[in-house]
Amino acid sequence: MSRGDRTEVEWRILKVAYDTDAIRDDLKKRGIKSVIPPKLTRKATIRYSKHLYRQRNCIERMLGHLKINRAIATRYDQLAESFLGMLFIASARYWTNVSTPPSTNLNTLDQHVDCTSAGGRGG
Repeated sequence: MSRGDRTEVEWRILKVAYDTDAIRDDLKKRGIKSVIPPKLTRKATIRYSKHLYRQRNCIERMLGHLKINRAIATRYDQLAESFLGMLFIASARYWTNVSTPPSTNLNTLDQHVDCTSAGGRGG
């Protein structure tokens, strides 16, 4: 897909910092459903999908772990195919590292991302 191609967005999942009436109204006008947790200072209660927001958080943490690889963090590759290849290599390296028992794992990352319903936060 080239940069000029546009696809319809059905959902927009954003951080708490984007919880403003203007952003919510704009998304609503464009027919996009929003998943934005309300700020603690909001008077009215706003419902959102905690499940979708948890998935967004999981993806963000995984990308943080992948960005340990310098080529991914700085996007050296010009072509999308090359960048995707680097993502595959970094992902394989990460999952190989995570699946090794801690006693034999010499090159550990901080903590692995657990997106299962049993692990992580509030599954």
